[in-house]
Amino acid sequence: MLWLAAPTASNGATNNVVKNCVIEGNSSTSTYLGVYVGGNATIGLTQAGLASNNTNTITNNLFRKTQYGAAFFGFAAATPDLNNTVSGNSFGTAVSGEGFA
Repeated sequence: MLWLAAPTASNGATNNVVKNCVIEGNSSTSTYLGVYVGGNATIGLTQAGLASNNTNTITNNLFRKTQYGAAFFGFAAATPDLNNTVSGNSFGTAVSGEGFA
């Protein structure tokens, strides 16, 4: 699991590239996410970040054995994360147990 988050209110996770990786969890029922961009102290889909996480690229990766492949949770509705790109990735495989729950 990879987590990109702002460590402080003035330092967003920006201009990161995750490319050509195999991102594998323990199983499709026990590993929550492959890549998460956002949050602050915890990983979850309800925690706004401390600052915007902009212009991150997640490309040409293989995600397997996680409940969700990639998730983004913006800084705030009025100040969303911008210019993030997810492209050319494979989510799950034909092998039993390597897909998503």
